[in-house]
Amino acid sequence: MNLSDEFMMQKVKEGEVERLALLFERYHLELYNFFLKFSRDKDLSSDLTQNVFYRILKYKNSYKSHKKFRTWMYMIARNTRIDAFKKNKISYHSEDIESIKNFKVDDVSEIEERESSDVIKKALSLMNHEKRELIIMSFYLEMSTSEIAKVLEISENNTRVRFHRALTDLKSIYNKISKL
Repeated sequence: MNLSDEFMMQKVKEGEVERLALLFERYHLELYNFFLKFSRDKDLSSDLTQNVFYRILKYKNSYKSHKKFRTWMYMIARNTRIDAFKKNKISYHSEDIESIKNFKVDDVSEIEERESSDVIKKALSLMNHEKRELIIMSFYLEMSTSEIAKVLEISENNTRVRFHRALTDLKSIYNKISKL
């Protein structure tokens, strides 16, 4: 029997904190990869992932059983990332445009799809954190507009507008990089 995330979190809230281990198993890799796309630092991503689950436990009483656990978790993850980046004075842009000129695909004989993927990753790294976050949530985490709106605590229409702007910026940066 597969117990829902919401059921498990409700049990954690009721004091069965050992149930958080199952939620950790379900989501720690996804969260780790979410943080890695921002920081490109494995140790920091691991620490942030652990901090999210610490905060889930700490703020368990703020969880509302009618809300999706995953959405609530990403609200915590987002705040954890923002707090850590401010505290450690981490730049939201992991690279600058000049460093892209030195970018080489490891194996020149790789197919164009791989090159395109690498350029997209580089373009993402150049985006501001808010726009990058929208792209990551939508494409990599496959979150719906509604879920993203809840995580960002904005309207769905505002989410769509911001997402469109993020895609436009990604395309522009991608085109600049691919011409280098």
